[in-house]
Amino acid sequence: MIKDDCLAETVCEQLHAKAVQLHSAGNMEKATKVGLMPDMPLDKFTDVSARGDSITWLHEGSLSGPGGSAGLHAMQLLQEVQADLHSVMHLEKRSAEYQLAVYVGGGSQYVKHRDALPDDGADPNQRRVTAILYANPDWRPADGGHLRIWLPPDSRGQCDGAVSSCLSDKLQAVKLQITDHPWPQTGIHIQEVNGERVLDIAPVSGRLVVFLSGAIDHAVLPSHNPRVALTAWCQ
Repeated sequence: MIKDDCLAETVCEQLHAKAVQLHSAGNMEKATKVGLMPDMPLDKFTDVSARGDSITWLHEGSLSGPGGSAGLHAMQLLQEVQADLHSVMHLEKRSAEYQLAVYVGGGSQYVKHRDALPDDGADPNQRRVTAILYANPDWRPADGGHLRIWLPPDSRGQCDGAVSSCLSDKLQAVKLQITDHPWPQTGIHIQEVNGERVLDIAPVSGRLVVFLSGAIDHAVLPSHNPRVALTAWCQ
């Protein structure tokens, strides 16, 4: 599901500035170092060339000072999304993990991965749904940082509206056809890469993207300017 204009531009500007300020002040950690043990072999989660973002985990008391209210507003929106998801699918928890991430530019990226491994649904702590809010004012194509999603081979012409059609009026999204025709939103297009069909989504301010954590292969393409995203993982 993709929905635009979920956050006001002023809120996105404040959230972007807050994230950059946190990073500049040393209050974010390289994602590749989180949980890294000495002598651990590098993989796509720990290799800085494969993953280049800096992150901080959020809760309602973790955002204070200038820009903090923008972060709280964005978190509340993601909480509304989670509440809507409860009406259409089984989620174990009412809480979620919230992560604020910054790619500082210079070609920083995150290679192809999934946010969770497919399982039988028995683990209550497993990530089920990924919801991402972008806060990148004045984004331009040259800034890069697209979210790339690998489409299943049989997705041509099918509708991605099973969840979006059940969201509340505030977040109601139009069902979007996965076709080769141009999309109405800015910076969204389908192409073929190495024999696979991919959907590239620009990280424009106020854009919300929701997908199943254990089912969707995705990547962050090289970013050439600071790129800010707030992600919620619903369990």
